[in-house]
Amino acid sequence: GLRRCSPGDDSYADFTNNTNHKLARFPNAVESMLYKNDVLYFAVQGSIIRLIGATLSVFAGKGIPAWGPSYKTDNSTFRTEQEIGGVRSMQIYDNKLWFSDSFGADGIGFIDLDTGSIQSLGAGVAYPGYMAVYRPLDRRIAPQIYVTNEPEILRVDIGTRAKVRWAGTTGSGYRDRTTAARARFLGLRSLIATRNQLYIADSQNSAVRVALLDPCSIEFNSTESCRVCNQGYYHYPRCRDQCTLEDDCLNRATDVTGEQPTNCSCTCVFPFQGALCRECDPRFDIRYSCRVCAPGYIGRYPACRTVTPSLSVTRSVSIGSISKTQSKSESPTASVTITPPPTMTPIATKTGVIVEAPSRTLTG
Repeated sequence: GLRRCSPGDDSYADFTNNTNHKLARFPNAVESMLYKNDVLYFAVQGSIIRLIGATLSVFAGKGIPAWGPSYKTDNSTFRTEQEIGGVRSMQIYDNKLWFSDSFGADGIGFIDLDTGSIQSLGAGVAYPGYMAVYRPLDRRIAPQIYVTNEPEILRVDIGTRAKVRWAGTTGSGYRDRTTAARARFLGLRSLIATRNQLYIADSQNSAVRVALLDPCSIEFNSTESCRVCNQGYYHYPRCRDQCTLEDDCLNRATDVTGEQPTNCSCTCVFPFQGALCRECDPRFDIRYSCRVCAPGYIGRYPACRTVTPSLSVTRSVSIGSISKTQSKSESPTASVTITPPPTMTPIATKTGVIVEAPSRTLTG
């Protein structure tokens, strides 16, 4: 039966027969329990029992322990129509109740909590022990299942269904402070996966072992000893996938939105401009961090204004005078007047006729 420990001493009472919490005496051995979302699940050999409030019901299985139950790998079987052996572990992930059936030749499976279908994962793990579902920090990697297969721990990729020996060797014993593949265990029991670690109950070594699942957090590349940013992250050692004021706006903005590497949009402070605050108002010089007037502008910063061009040139030559004046308009015109001296010598033409050269005015 299921028993409850008294909080004040070391005694215990039969919980299933308690007058205040009477459930029912289970016909077979209780293997494991799970509490999630106000629902209590009991894995009893041959079935999984569910307790909601005061209502106890068969959630899965036929109630008779089956050795080597045959789980289908599709969702065609309803949970109460499937024979179940002895469920060692249960865990809810992605709205599925995952379990390891130690009587099953392909015993890692799940029950879809929406449809009620039950099926095997199809990873081919025979007679699995205790398991834990783990979601890697790098969300691009599929969830994984760690399962005991004495004296080893296997890792199963939920996406590809591939399995590998992850920890332990073929020989039992105790070997600590080494890589997972070289560690040794004796009497593997429950597994608990946390954010970045796997806790292992090594019963006959009287120890709780712990292994690091991800050598570094998602922002860093574990194959490079966490010394460079992971793909999709930028600006080591901060390694961010979201745009930041410091890295992307050069601390020249009050706000930033967007994702790395090309979608950042900064709300720039005066006098900076542009999506990343790397530009100036045209009046200011970017070479001096927009803190002085740009070439072609005068005045006291920041009241920089354009220079208005004005030019007047007069030249005298021996044959007369040349006067050139440029107006203040954007398209200036020039006026040149050439006046010959009164005693200018006549010039000859090809025909032999001698004439006096007249005065000419050129405008252009």
